[in-house]
Amino acid sequence: MQLNKLQKKIVFSKPIKYSAIRGNNIMGKTTTELHRILYLMNNYCLYDQDKILMVVKNDLELNRVKELYNKCSELSQASYATLFTSEKRNLDIFTLDFLMKEQQNLNLQRVSIKESRQIIAQCLRDIKKENPLVNILKNEYLAFFQEEITWIKACRYSSLEEYQNVIRVGRRYKKENGPYRLLKASKERECIYNMHMLYNERLKAKGLTDEEDLVVTYAQKVKPKYTHIIVEDAQNFTRVELDFLVALNHDKTYSTNLYIIDKDQCKEKNSWFIKGRKLEFKSYTLNKPVIIPNKADFKLDHYKYHDLKHRTIHEFDVDPFDPLELVVPHEKGEQVFKGAELKSVPVFNEIAAGEPIYINEEQENNFYLPEFWLKGMKETFILKVKGDSMIGANIDDGDFVVINQSYSAQNKDIVAVNIDGSATLKRLNINKHSVVLMPENDKYKPIPITEEGASIIGVAVGIIKCVRN
Repeated sequence: MQLNKLQKKIVFSKPIKYSAIRGNNIMGKTTTELHRILYLMNNYCLYDQDKILMVVKNDLELNRVKELYNKCSELSQASYATLFTSEKRNLDIFTLDFLMKEQQNLNLQRVSIKESRQIIAQCLRDIKKENPLVNILKNEYLAFFQEEITWIKACRYSSLEEYQNVIRVGRRYKKENGPYRLLKASKERECIYNMHMLYNERLKAKGLTDEEDLVVTYAQKVKPKYTHIIVEDAQNFTRVELDFLVALNHDKTYSTNLYIIDKDQCKEKNSWFIKGRKLEFKSYTLNKPVIIPNKADFKLDHYKYHDLKHRTIHEFDVDPFDPLELVVPHEKGEQVFKGAELKSVPVFNEIAAGEPIYINEEQENNFYLPEFWLKGMKETFILKVKGDSMIGANIDDGDFVVINQSYSAQNKDIVAVNIDGSATLKRLNINKHSVVLMPENDKYKPIPITEEGASIIGVAVGIIKCVRN
């Protein structure tokens, strides 16, 4: 399952609350989303309760996707392994119907199609009495009114103004069955919306609920269970169904909802992601079949790794869309590290090389370094530097410092220190009378350390500098 350049960009992108992948069935959408799941599972499922939900429309798709996922996981799981990788299976693949059935213990009585039609017929007569000059209020259009009311509810349009201004696409009626078009801001739309409101009132009076109201009720009752949700064939889901799935999503800073949309396979008349609708969030369009990219077509990021422990410097290149491969250039060629040869190091943002700043414990992403560069270090992480207090030690603003987690350090070590909830990076100076954190810039004053309120987080073992990207 080779990924092209755009697919890699999608797979390794930072979490976005809402995003979509568009394309037809030969553009590699499923391959991309499966690799994205593996990336999220290994990098942004940070706690035991973090789970991923993949939603498919029917049982046929369920079996197909499960088979593809198992194959993808078997071939690629090791490439995505990080410190957050867990042996626990934290992916659920369900149909929407299955998720809905979990909520069906609610004591709600559904209206039948026949009874729904009867109630709408009554509403039509009442609206026609109040608006005798509106030509579309005909009994012959009853099926049209039922479909239009269902569409309004499926899209969760909650005001007349919203319905009056929406573009209504995807409708095709013969002249004898419904109007050719409904003009915006028209009396016809006002009558239909009022009919919809009257219909809702009469359903409630009878103690009945239709399919759309049922899904809305489920969304109000359901509890968040998933950190990441991926929706297959999202072009066939209604707005209320998508809202239900969003209600299952935890509201974490790294939570995501990813919609997979095949623009040519919309089979649901009331779907929300209809062809031509502009998405209000990040959307990627896969418009080329999956191909193996030529690395000459794009630049690699070039870095220098300053190994503080062994006092050596390594230059290396990283494909920005494929961080799982690292190239070290040599005079006689190049050495490529990949898979088990690389160690995944979590990146956190940020630590002060200046005045102490509040520690941000949120993981930003992962950086991959050759395993042997970090030999003998069990727990390492990377902190992005903010400030210039350590420029004398060749640590500049924007550099990344590799920290070996430790609660103790030697005199003259460069250390990351937690001071009452704030973090700073300084050189440790221990003498007979005091412990001081020394800056490497005359603009800053030393920070005296007492036993109370300060603790070492770790010792700096390397500096990563981005030379070109």
